[in-house]
Amino acid sequence: KVKQSYQQLLTYINKQKGSGIIYCLSRRRVDEIYTRLRVDGISALPYHGGMDDLARSEYQNRFLNNQVRIIVATIAFGMGIDKPDIRFVFHYDISRSLENYYQEIGRAGRDGKNSLCVLFYGKGDLRTINYLIDQKDDRKMQILARQQLSYMIEYAESPQCRRIVQLSYFGEKWSGNCQHCDNCLNAQPLVDWTIEAQKFLSCVARCQERFGMKHIIDVLRASRNEKIGKYGHHLLSTYGIGKDINVEDWRKLGRFLLQNGLVNATEDGYPVLKLNKYSWEILRNLRTVSIPVAKTAKNKHLPLTDVQVPHQIPTPTIMVTLGLYQQGLSVEAIAKKRKFTVTTIYDHFSQLIALNQPVNLDSFVSTQKQPAIKAALLEIGMTSLKPIKDYLGDNYTYTEIKLVRAWLQRR
Repeated sequence: KVKQSYQQLLTYINKQKGSGIIYCLSRRRVDEIYTRLRVDGISALPYHGGMDDLARSEYQNRFLNNQVRIIVATIAFGMGIDKPDIRFVFHYDISRSLENYYQEIGRAGRDGKNSLCVLFYGKGDLRTINYLIDQKDDRKMQILARQQLSYMIEYAESPQCRRIVQLSYFGEKWSGNCQHCDNCLNAQPLVDWTIEAQKFLSCVARCQERFGMKHIIDVLRASRNEKIGKYGHHLLSTYGIGKDINVEDWRKLGRFLLQNGLVNATEDGYPVLKLNKYSWEILRNLRTVSIPVAKTAKNKHLPLTDVQVPHQIPTPTIMVTLGLYQQGLSVEAIAKKRKFTVTTIYDHFSQLIALNQPVNLDSFVSTQKQPAIKAALLEIGMTSLKPIKDYLGDNYTYTEIKLVRAWLQRR
């Protein structure tokens, strides 16, 4: 949607023949557009819930009988009408959901002839819809409405075939290209974003598949928000590896992965990203990812470092221990602060070392003792600590043996 969006709408109308529907978000917008169209000599009538039943019925019948060319309406219009020769459906504002939009554009071209559907999308529309959502009394309904809106935004901002996005929302697949939508008719060049996809999916894995797209992007871009600190995600290896890519391009990539079934999301109101078999194929270099992205200075594809396939990562509570360790606290101080036993904290460090996290073994086990412990573990085996302890004698503790064993098992 451009700044002079009404002139943009008027240009489209003047290029079309036959009758059409213009959908608006609010009654006020309906009245505004209807009035301006009449001033510009366009045959049009309004339709919204603020009108009395008699007027709505009369205006609908006049439209059905071709006595007026255009109906400017809220979503209240169209249910049950049977007019096969509607040649265009324009959405002056973004729809609240993809279901609504799909149903509304389906009122065009029912006679089988070509018809035009245009969505005028601007960020200002989102403020209006979010305001309307805030007016809902039911918290669950607010969550559902925002999730539906997010799918609609994905559709509006997607750079790939619109039909792919529509059908993926309804659980169907479309190989593309439809050669009818704006993205197919004005195709952008495909850019290999396999490395970026690996970074994104690796971050999903390292966040234990418990967070949504916004949080993943925040981690990739090294955000310092409170949530990242709370979960210790500033300590992850993926923290900050995507700073060279702007937020919008990360969103485009995330939406592309979702729309093409390359990653999943829960549908309980808070979309949490989940890896699937295709995600792991990408991470293991068995599948490439190419997305349509306009090459600009802002999102230019840059050479990036290799991304390792993520293995198991520490739990959030162990990450908290790691964070305190990196602040310089001793084991005893961490145990006191966290109200855990010293043994529990040493267990945390064993797991951190085994998972190749930034913990220095030398700070727990002297370098003089390490060779003997390693040799005993390699000779006797790592299954049980007691035979190792018996072999080494009283100068070595179970904790020291356990920590060195973790170092030998690190991944």
